[in-house]
Amino acid sequence: MFALLSILVFLISLGGADHGVRWQAQRDTALDLREAEEPKRRRRFALPAHSKQSVDIKTTFDEAKNRSTVRLAPVQISGEKDKYYSLHIAAAYSYPGRVPQRPETIDFELRSVVKARKLKIDLYVEFVVDGEKVFLSSSRSAIKNPVRGRPWVGERLIFRVPYETLLKITKAQQFEIKMDAVTFGVGEKQLEALREFVRKISADSAMVRKRTSESHSTYLSLCREGGKRSAPPLNSNCQSRLNESLSQPLV
Repeated sequence: MFALLSILVFLISLGGADHGVRWQAQRDTALDLREAEEPKRRRRFALPAHSKQSVDIKTTFDEAKNRSTVRLAPVQISGEKDKYYSLHIAAAYSYPGRVPQRPETIDFELRSVVKARKLKIDLYVEFVVDGEKVFLSSSRSAIKNPVRGRPWVGERLIFRVPYETLLKITKAQQFEIKMDAVTFGVGEKQLEALREFVRKISADSAMVRKRTSESHSTYLSLCREGGKRSAPPLNSNCQSRLNESLSQPLV
């Protein structure tokens, strides 16, 4: 009897050990699967660095001057290089009133921080667009204490860039800015900011063309109907409104 009980206990212990091994194997497998899936989840929700960048373009209106200004906020194109601590570009244009107009020229701004106490009297600047040199007139001013705690000076140059030249820059494969002996290459992200600025101009102009065209058509239709059903004074007034509308340019 004792031998029979011993055999029974031994068989039960084997069954329990087998169950424990199977449970441990299942647990380890589940952990391995979770560990294998974890990196995939991190990659799935990770955002590329450039996707977090946005182009800052704002339109403001000056009531006193009755003038609107569209401005691309400064975009950095270089950090510390040679005698320069940093270099940014920006762009702006303005028009009378609130109705957008395509500009003939753009204020293209270079804003730099020079690691010096004084600016060089003469500064030679040229733009190179796909190997073609472009020379433009500019105004120049100094910026005091651009970096806190450093005895450096800032510089602001504004170039009057024809709109067609800006279009050429945005379509270029390579755009460089040379300031004396130092050359700054403008990267794709910075070029894309300028392209977005041009798209803003194009979109505004297209909207005005559409509204002006619709307004012309409406006045013309009203005048034709007025000529059929109304007295001459009303028709003359409508014709005057039409002439006034036609005198407004399609931007």
